[in-house]
Amino acid sequence: MRYSNNTHSWSKPLFNTNLAIHELPTEFSRDDEIFVDEALEGSSEGNFWRIEPEISVESHSLDDVLSAQEIVYTAAVLEMEADRNWTQGGSEQIFKRNIRSIEFYAAQAKILGADIVLCPEYGLEGLDHHSRNQSVFSALSLAVPSPLESVAPCDVNSSVFDPLHELSCTARHQQLYLVVDLAEKSCKNDTIAAECAPDQLVYYNTQVVFDRTGVVVARYRKRHLFLEPKFSPSPDSMDAALFTSDFGVTFSLQICFDILFEDPGYANVQRNLTRDIVMSTAWVDVAPFNLAPNVQNSFSRRLGVNLLASNYHWPEQSKLGSGVYRGYSDMKHAYTYDQHSGDVLVVAPVRTRLSTAPLRPPSPRLSRPMILKYKKPSDGHRQLNVRRFPMKLLSTSDVLNASSTAGQEFHVQVCHKNLCCDLQYQYMASEKQVYRSVAYSGLFPAGVKLIYLQLCGVVWCKSTDVDSCSDYVTQMDASSDVFGPFNVAGNFTSDITFPNAMTRNETLVSNDLYEFTEEPGYSSKLEFKQEVPFLLTSYLAGRNFSRDVPNRQLTQEEQESILGVANLFNFIV
Repeated sequence: MRYSNNTHSWSKPLFNTNLAIHELPTEFSRDDEIFVDEALEGSSEGNFWRIEPEISVESHSLDDVLSAQEIVYTAAVLEMEADRNWTQGGSEQIFKRNIRSIEFYAAQAKILGADIVLCPEYGLEGLDHHSRNQSVFSALSLAVPSPLESVAPCDVNSSVFDPLHELSCTARHQQLYLVVDLAEKSCKNDTIAAECAPDQLVYYNTQVVFDRTGVVVARYRKRHLFLEPKFSPSPDSMDAALFTSDFGVTFSLQICFDILFEDPGYANVQRNLTRDIVMSTAWVDVAPFNLAPNVQNSFSRRLGVNLLASNYHWPEQSKLGSGVYRGYSDMKHAYTYDQHSGDVLVVAPVRTRLSTAPLRPPSPRLSRPMILKYKKPSDGHRQLNVRRFPMKLLSTSDVLNASSTAGQEFHVQVCHKNLCCDLQYQYMASEKQVYRSVAYSGLFPAGVKLIYLQLCGVVWCKSTDVDSCSDYVTQMDASSDVFGPFNVAGNFTSDITFPNAMTRNETLVSNDLYEFTEEPGYSSKLEFKQEVPFLLTSYLAGRNFSRDVPNRQLTQEEQESILGVANLFNFIV
């Protein structure tokens, strides 16, 4: 065995999942958001709920599965704010408190029939990991066994506390796949990390997958880091991101910033190795374009894949938004985007393609998605602070003005460098609003990389000032309008373009309300055949991977000459 995390004494389980519990309302089985009393803050058994889901009529026999080549499994994604209070017991207590939460939510998900549970990026050690000194950083990092060793940390009996032991036992006890993101430490010369000289240690941002028996079956190290100076990028191949479940589905792992790049997720889909992506994230929202549900849904829809996305919940730092996006089928997406929610569990049945004969065909209990919100009394009122996109980088054109007539048809073209965007639309409004057509083509700063980005779309603006187009409206005001029908098209030179549409009441525009078409290497188009109420933005985002400039930030002179604006490095995550 090549790993050891034994550092502190420990003798009892963190959480008893067999506590007495009482019932939720029977209408719980609807696709609604349900607030649940937070059991983790209560000391009495009466604070726990028993979840009784609607039993699905769809079950799978092995013969049916093999003939159909498709299956329905149940996925659960957890949006959680990890404990990061170092002063209350140091690393051991941080791990224990967060593992206790994960154990509780895994048990809740299992009651709903979950086959796989996904936890957020930095969910084990907290998001201020990199701000700690090196000794604290190392104490919050764990050695992880290679999947090639087929190790179940739950089998390692010890009187000392090991977070991997607890997580492995949780997966085994609940009989599900558990995906956890953590800080990994490894030795450059492949010796046991606990015996490694400090100057030989290397650290990774790592997803670890435990199967139903608690065995580590996958260890994916983040390839594209975002302002994570103490981590190293993964040296592993893209195959390290893949694992196949006992229900016959192959998943590809990715972490946060990876979603903007070719590897591993997009490449593994193109290699026809998977149709199901598992993403832990601590996404930072940037209005009006890079809001978490928009990015997640567009990835799922464009690639025709299922995306399980688990986000860190910290609205004051612009972090929220998780979901199960079922782009492989015509199932509607199930997501949460609520700064006041507290921790959230999104559980949904997912239809997908088999990659191998299942050893254990799933038996879904849910017929539709469930969204459970576990708001704690300590959550109180949360302020959502969404970062603002630098709108002055874009070429823009007024879409409407005071003389616009309801129902009248318009055409606007706006160009930026080699990209021209065409917007054709009707505008029907009950109150006057300001919209702009936008275009951008070129390098854009993203962490320590420059990515080649193309944008083409329409955005709502709070006023005639172009900077107001990145104002984020968290409460619907008295203004109301509908925009459209309309279509957006551009002569993209990107490898791939992603369709996006979101409203000002913090919801995605339903995928069935618009069509997306693409001619590789030339044009992409979004078409809305009916009006959209409270439109915030609808746009196409293009990526040209070969034109990225990795591992180098812009100098001040380059910012001013290439982008025309300084100090933009933290706008995309």
